Formats: sequence, structure tokens, C-alpha cells
Amino acid sequence: MANLNTSDNLTFSFNELTDTIVSLHTYKMPVSFSDANNFLAASYDELYIQNKGEYGIYFGQRTSSYIILILNADAFATKNYYNFQYKLEATDLLGNNVENVNFTRYTFYNEYQNTGEITFVNDTRRTDQHLRMFRTQVARDINSRNQLQRVCNDYAFLKLETDNLAINEKYLQLKLYPLIYNYEITSY
Repeated sequence: MANLNTSDNLTFSFNELTDTIVSLHTYKMPVSFSDANNFLAASYDELYIQNKGEYGIYFGQRTSSYIILILNADAFATKNYYNFQYKLEATDLLGNNVENVNFTRYTFYNEYQNTGEITFVNDTRRTDQHLRMFRTQVARDINSRNQLQRVCNDYAFLKLETDNLAINEKYLQLKLYPLIYNYEITSY
């Protein structure tokens, strides 16, 4: 489902089994229709069958998946954010456990500060892993004068992203458990 009257490239995926919207994509289907057995989408000179084909490929392009978390949305005090911690379980498409898998990158931000995109692989000095628990020190604000200022606000957004491919080109299913984050209330 897409709104063709706007310039936003947004498509909502609706699951009829659960009767919910299950995903938001950054593409717009020019034409979509249904035959007796499939839901079809036409994009320029190509015809695609929805929910068929290679996992993680949308209209011929490999995409990454992400989740954006709002930390402390109804806050009453400004705080410095120091680190965040989460438990992550990964399985392949057959349901087998896959060890030592993490998100690919993260961004920690608010309306005026941003850590930029931090790749976990290159950020081993800030990220610790114990079993399936990951603890990461929040990077500094790249927009500050000397790039040393901590992210400081009454709330923050955390974007965790994965590029859907991991060990030996196998697709993974990730299960994220509740997030814990540490901060200090400030007088800003």
C-alpha cells in the first residue's frame, strides 16, 4: 500500500494473517494487482511476485533492515547518554542458532546531535560481547565543535541496522531483547 499522491517513497506491507502492518519500505510500487494466486507488482519494465524469490531482495535490489528505538520518549530531565546494552539471538532460516552475530552498524541521535553511522566491526574498542549480550559505549556527537561532546538530551533515537547477510551468505533472523541504556542527568 503506497500513497501515490505524495513524493514520499513509502510502502506499507500488510500481513493478512496477523491483520497488521508488518513493515515500512522506502520504495513505491507504480502498479500492483492480484491474480487468483499471487499479489503482483510492476516496476517499470519488470514484473514481481510479492513474497516470492530471494529473501532480502526488493525489486531487484538488496536492502538492509533496521529498527529505530526511541529512548526515554516522555522524559522529564536532560541527560548525557553513556552506553546501551541488548541481548541478540540469531538463527538461520532453518531455525539453527548462529553464534557471534551482531547488528552491522548503529546511529545514536536526537534533533540536533548525531554520532554518525558507526560500524560495529570497526568499533571493538567501544563494544563488548559476553555470550549474546552486547554492551556499547555511545559514540560522541560528530556535529559538536571538537567532536567530543556526548549526546545529551531528554530523549534519543537509536537506529540498529543489519545488511541481512552474514556467515557464508546465509540470511539470518534476529531477535532483539529489551534494551538497557545508562545516562547521567545533567543541568544543561
